Amino acid sequence: MRNKVLIFLTLIVTISSQLYAQELFESLGGVKTKFKIYSNMVDLEVKTQFIIKDAEKSYGSYQDGTYGYGYESYHLEFVTNRKLATITQNRSSVFTLQFTFYDSNDKILAEETSFRSDNRISDTGKDGLWFYSIDLIDIPISLLNHTAKIDIVLLEYKK
Repeated sequence: MRNKVLIFLTLIVTISSQLYAQELFESLGGVKTKFKIYSNMVDLEVKTQFIIKDAEKSYGSYQDGTYGYGYESYHLEFVTNRKLATITQNRSSVFTLQFTFYDSNDKILAEETSFRSDNRISDTGKDGLWFYSIDLIDIPISLLNHTAKIDIVLLEYKK
């Protein structure tokens, strides 16, 4: 009987520790990804990466009042010690992200440019960590299904 109680308690502790070990993004419905993420062909050595649904909102105004709208889209979020490579070009002062998607044989599957203002890049200054949240609204999920490597470059347009 004593052995059964001991086994039962061990089982309870093991199960409860597994429940608490679940990461926050998993609790919120995020899914881990295993992309090799590069910037201008330099490995970003990503520490954590996942795809999660995120809400977006926008407001504007017109002659008779204001308007707003919202939608949900998936975001690729990742953490790295390295900043995205920036390529400066002469034009208007706008930032865009340029993506190149590769399969497992390093064959280019697609090249996309995102002009989305809801892409977020954050640097905490602590330990040099960079946090990226990239809106995938214009990227087909079927493309991501075939993707092994993503190269991302920040394009900065200046006048």
